[in-house]
Amino acid sequence: MQTFINLPVRDLPTAKRFHAALGFGFNPRFSDNMKAVTINDQVSVLLQVEPNFQTFTKRQIVDAATSSPDGHLWQAFHLDPTAVPAG
Repeated sequence: MQTFINLPVRDLPTAKRFHAALGFGFNPRFSDNMKAVTINDQVSVLLQVEPNFQTFTKRQIVDAATSSPDGHLWQAFHLDPTAVPAG
């Protein structure tokens, strides 16, 4: 199973350079309106220009906390699955 997380971006070339500088690769099968950042074999983040992203929702696109060029807050952490009780 593949998971795609969609994020709206105002400036796709800047967002692509930012994620490339972090060491992420890109899936070349996507259009000029979006870039797929490869997180791992199962997860990709689709960076979509805002007008394209807006076609998927009636909700307003809002600004988030500033961490990426488009204001998206990202947190990296490690979770040891053996430390989480089954349940």
